[in-house]
Amino acid sequence: MAIPYGFEKMASGNVRMVAPEIGVVQRIYQRYVDGASLGGIAAQLEADKVVAPSSKDKWSRSVIDKILSNGKYVPYAIPMELFVAVQFEKESRSNIQTNNDGSMQRKTTRYSSQNVLSGLLVCAECGSNYRRITKPSSEVVWRCSDRVENGKRSVCKHSPTITDINIKALISEKLALTVFDEETVRRKLSHILVKSNRQIDIAYSRGLALHL
Repeated sequence: MAIPYGFEKMASGNVRMVAPEIGVVQRIYQRYVDGASLGGIAAQLEADKVVAPSSKDKWSRSVIDKILSNGKYVPYAIPMELFVAVQFEKESRSNIQTNNDGSMQRKTTRYSSQNVLSGLLVCAECGSNYRRITKPSSEVVWRCSDRVENGKRSVCKHSPTITDINIKALISEKLALTVFDEETVRRKLSHILVKSNRQIDIAYSRGLALHL
């Protein structure tokens, strides 16, 4: 397994953080959520003569993007809240298209009318999205996609499975809805962090967090 930039393998076989490089990683994350582009971050790092991974002189957009997508930095180098903020910022930027006349507009939303919670539920342990699963009994539940795809090999070890009925009931209660309303959820919520102790953090589109 490749060791991410900012970490090194010791003679004992253990992996430790490399302080200067981890500082660069933290800088990349913060610059991105502050609005800098991948190319802009790369150019600034080169201007500051920061050595890129594998001792390369040039920082590429793809290298920056890979660092921003690597959940292995959580929580040792990057707080989960910052990692999730970066993932949603990346998705938001990818949802913008440039028209022929040079104007910009948002592409179709990440949500679908059939499944408004897709892309909304995020694992607080590993940063992966939750995936909708229909059990043989026809019960619908939500599970961390990392655990679904990788099983025992997954980074995530403690994320809970949540039933569709329960998560919708919690959301409805906190939004003061008598019934679950997809349009209200779509308009108001940015994401929901699902914690291992079954506590949930709701983040509104304007950044207001509500702890359940």
